[in-house]
Amino acid sequence: MLECLTLTGIDARCDVSELKALQEEYPQLEYGVLLSKTQIENGDNNRYPDLSVIKSFIDGGLNVSCHVCGSLARSTMWTGNFEELQTFLGDLYNSFKRFQFNINGCRCSSVFRYKGDIPIIIQAGTLDGMIFYKCMNICDHSGKVSALVDSSGGRGEFSGYFDKMPEDDEHFGFAGGLGVDNVSRILIHLNNCLGSKPFWIDMESSVRTDDWFDIDIARKVCEIVFKR
Repeated sequence: MLECLTLTGIDARCDVSELKALQEEYPQLEYGVLLSKTQIENGDNNRYPDLSVIKSFIDGGLNVSCHVCGSLARSTMWTGNFEELQTFLGDLYNSFKRFQFNINGCRCSSVFRYKGDIPIIIQAGTLDGMIFYKCMNICDHSGKVSALVDSSGGRGEFSGYFDKMPEDDEHFGFAGGLGVDNVSRILIHLNNCLGSKPFWIDMESSVRTDDWFDIDIARKVCEIVFKR
């Protein structure tokens, strides 16, 4: 059962009022914002909007997940210490619906018991990534650790109908080349495989035009996914 559609990569050119209107029409919609300390410092503000832009999304009432990339993602997942991320985000830290850490294949020696309040997502598109998630899931008893299955490793390439499905208390999202042309049949497949078990899907590359988030494509995706 689809619980959430995440459209990732909202950026500095987005009209917050348009994003909000789409979210109000489709309450299961979540926007993902990409966060990279290095990219923000270098001024790459399309895929990686600066903190003032991210604040405008929060202040505008959007449901936003934070997709942490680069050194912030590595240091957090390798150590289990969230202080650097908290310091970088400041007052914004507690405003996100969940955090996703875009690092595939953490060393299993870095497994830690997550003690935070905000749910986190581990990328599980490789064998190492899946092992890390499963170890984290065994350590965690709060239900706050989930996995994103994306065998393309964030490259936006469709590689088939997902050979990994959640078991027992596992909670998965699915990504990798999903878009207007294939999301309908992918949802049929996932619903057939998972029945009433909740899952989410995530799109990034396919909802961009000239590398900027495209609200018109986002609206079309919502119409297809939610059938209205």
